[in-house]
Amino acid sequence: MNRVTLWTRKYSLSAPLVWAIAILGLAALVFLLILVPAYLELTGLSFASLWRWLAIGVYLLAMLLLFLSPMRAANSAASNRRIAEEQEANRQSLISTMAAGTIHEIRSPLTAARGFVQLINSLASNDDRTKQYSEYALLEMDRIEQLLQEYMLLSNAVAPKCEPINLLDAAHNAYQMMEAIMAERHIRLRFEGSQPACILGDPFYLQQVLQHLLLNAAEATPSRGQVSIKLEITDQEARLVVSDTGVGMSQEALLHCFDPFYSTKESGTGLGLAICQRMVTDMRGRIEVDSQPNLGTTFTLTFPLYQEEGVQKWAGSKFLTT
Repeated sequence: MNRVTLWTRKYSLSAPLVWAIAILGLAALVFLLILVPAYLELTGLSFASLWRWLAIGVYLLAMLLLFLSPMRAANSAASNRRIAEEQEANRQSLISTMAAGTIHEIRSPLTAARGFVQLINSLASNDDRTKQYSEYALLEMDRIEQLLQEYMLLSNAVAPKCEPINLLDAAHNAYQMMEAIMAERHIRLRFEGSQPACILGDPFYLQQVLQHLLLNAAEATPSRGQVSIKLEITDQEARLVVSDTGVGMSQEALLHCFDPFYSTKESGTGLGLAICQRMVTDMRGRIEVDSQPNLGTTFTLTFPLYQEEGVQKWAGSKFLTT
């Protein structure tokens, strides 16, 4: 960043005005160094030389202050940003700790209440109405437990693991888990990929992300549609692409799909994609989405390859021989 840019930001001036001030300052220096001493010599005053050195000193001091002031401001702004980032990190850590403690306190009585409802259900085997109501209560308690788990993941209260993961194995496992669900909905599920790719991350996180994206794709894709999982590998990165031929998303939904509590589903909590983004980010990856109404949606998960021991670690993978 040059000094003109620093002055522009420091004093809220346009670049031409900054240059005009600099030229005026140079003209003032010429006036002080040449015209004033010449006038003093013509009038016979003896301190013309002293005036010239005084003018040079004042000018150099003024230029030094002008040079250093915006630099100090820039350094101060950078320091303030670092302090703000540290404060935000501490705040997020405090929120995560509080969330974990609060969720734990909610789960304890919830578990006890669920046990009593199950006991009532077993004791009232001959009372159809009591049995029906107790089953409804158990379903709602299961829903609360699921919400608590989602809040735990969103608040980052659960520390992710960091271990080598073979993306090919993970993607193929997700494919096998979803085959029956897709077949039941008469949706064709395709898998593309043959080369192992090793990344560092949390296997549970990756499984949750893939499962959520595939379930979303299944819900958005009509009968006789298609959902695909594709693994692409470059020199430095590996990409998992989950695409469908479903209803797609509007521009508004596309802009806000990763926002917490934003959902286009009537019964959705709006936490799923926000949690997926958090999980992918925690594994040093990124998640991108491309969608058009009635043309389908594509989610792309990109991760840096773990190359130090990736080749040796996964050399015995079952997918190398299939």
